[in-house]
Amino acid sequence: MDIERDGAVKRKGGIEQELTQTDTVDIEYSYFIRANGSLHVQCAVHNVSRQISYRYYTLWYSGRQLAGGLGEAGYGQMDSQFSDLEVIY
Repeated sequence: MDIERDGAVKRKGGIEQELTQTDTVDIEYSYFIRANGSLHVQCAVHNVSRQISYRYYTLWYSGRQLAGGLGEAGYGQMDSQFSDLEVIY
């Protein structure tokens, strides 16, 4: 599945803007594209104190187009079933 680039870049920029604080040094992203039309974005936000906080977003797509804005946001890590998947960037 190849999600349309412009929409994905726009959403990632919005997520980055929402998560970035004055003490943020890095944000790691993991993407999980599912056949049911959902795209999960797991974010690990690193701060200057070397603490990591987690946030995830669920976006929806149809064909190659993302629908809506930043999607549904949640705190923490996604369901543990995603932890066992191999992530390919």
